[in-house]
Order: sequence, then structure tokens, then C-alpha cells
Amino acid sequence: MSSTPTLENTYWKLTRLGDAAIGGASADREPHVILHPDDRSVSGSGGCNRLAGGYELSSELLTFGRLATTMMACIDGMETEGAFLAALAQASGWAVTGQELALLDAAGTEVARFEAVDLR
Repeated sequence: MSSTPTLENTYWKLTRLGDAAIGGASADREPHVILHPDDRSVSGSGGCNRLAGGYELSSELLTFGRLATTMMACIDGMETEGAFLAALAQASGWAVTGQELALLDAAGTEVARFEAVDLR
């Protein structure tokens, strides 16, 4: 990706939850989010289940509403998915630096980090 991604309309692949690195998931099972500005909806995957819901954005503030997920049980990734959904629930701020998005809690602590993926 040659230009700086925007918060919205970008495929954000999860790379860290707190201090723990996330990786190794196949492209169809990787945890990610996409924020859709037209209707302020979020879509994505926790790594096993699809997720959908709403978000509110105001300057550097970002919060996610109640998220709905499918209810599949997967052999791998359920622990990561639970932690990912908890991080989204804690998010209250954000920062895009280069190709990375950081979600921050109310104290300014990073709860999740993502990398922009070029889907072209």
C-alpha cells in the first residue's frame, strides 16, 4: 500500500492484542475489521466468527456499539477471538501511523494494533 490508509474503508488486520502478537491465521480466518462510514457500521471477523455492528467516531474518539457474531465453534482461535472482542469493547480512541492502526482504551493504553491490507 503506497498511501497512508484512512481509518474508514480500510481492511485492518489484527496484529497485536495488548502485548501479545497475533499471526499465522489464514486469510479467510484472520481477525480483522472494516469501518463503513456510510452507515457507521463495522464488519469483520474474530478469526472464527463473522462480526457486525455499529461504531461512533468523533475526532480521536472511537467506540464500538454492541457487536453481533456468528456462533461457530472453531478448534483454533477462540481464545484470541474472545480477547479481540473484549479489546473492541474497551476501545475509546484510535491513532493511524503509517500503515498501522492502534485502538486505545480510556486511559490511552493500546488494546489492539492492526495493519492495513491492500485488497486490490
